[in-house]
Amino acid sequence: MMPDKILVVGHQISEYVFEFTKEIKDKDRIAEFENLFEEIVFSTGEWNEETYADIILQINHKEGIFTHPLEIWIDGDEATALIPGFVEDNIGRLSKSQLENLKAIIN
Repeated sequence: MMPDKILVVGHQISEYVFEFTKEIKDKDRIAEFENLFEEIVFSTGEWNEETYADIILQINHKEGIFTHPLEIWIDGDEATALIPGFVEDNIGRLSKSQLENLKAIIN
């Protein structure tokens, strides 16, 4: 039986191609990711990434939809987060502790 939610983790291969290499089905870890996502302060602005995202995440639902899409660029102890698409308030920063929490969730 398929779980209600699956957190998928991957990386970007080319401009429009992503490869998801990990599925997390643990409800507690998915809830931790949802909480972390809600903690990120997103704002409107321009940010021109020079490389592909280090980490791509989203939650797939058994109904066939996905939520919480997130592209992450790691920069030392912090990271830049981007909600892809045409969403206002789509750029955020992850602090050192938030990045550590994210790594613990997905590893």
